[in-house]
Amino acid sequence: MKFNFYRRKLSFCCRYIGQSESNIIALFKKASENPTLIFLDEVDSICKQRGRDGSDTRDSIVNTILVELDKMASEQSTIFICATNHPSILDTALVSRMNLRIEIPLPEYADRCKKFQKELQSLQEQDIQMAAAMTENFSGRDIQCLINTAKMNAQDKIYTSNNFKPVALDNDSIFDYYMICEETDHIRKINFVCLFKIM
Repeated sequence: MKFNFYRRKLSFCCRYIGQSESNIIALFKKASENPTLIFLDEVDSICKQRGRDGSDTRDSIVNTILVELDKMASEQSTIFICATNHPSILDTALVSRMNLRIEIPLPEYADRCKKFQKELQSLQEQDIQMAAAMTENFSGRDIQCLINTAKMNAQDKIYTSNNFKPVALDNDSIFDYYMICEETDHIRKINFVCLFKIM
């Protein structure tokens, strides 16, 4: 059986009063016409526990989603999936309507090693192991953010440096690798085309 697929974050939310609720109703109505899978990402951004922040608008959005889920319960052709990093703040009525809950744990040491090895192929094995050990309790997104920040910091140093020297690596990479050095070291001037090989 083929399913239509709708992925939403905040695309149906609108600043105009009542428009968000209308968008939600329209989405579920369209989904009911054919076998459909609705995936609501970052559901905690709109479905927090009602009554906590005193926002009538937010509570109204949650109420509308709950009503549509109740209507959908009798339909076997629509699947509703939502994802969150903060399950503890979700509205309890929404959570109770989920037939199945799957918790994806934080990456273990071996998984973190694979992540660093994939994203930073120039790292030595001992560096990969050290990075994995230092990132315990990091999520996959946390690790990716750390890697991106490290790359940007490295690029900043590259752009402001003029002196580089070749580095011998144990792997069989086809690229040449260089590191920043002082003027007293063996200096090799290279252009920016070569510098990008470091990444």
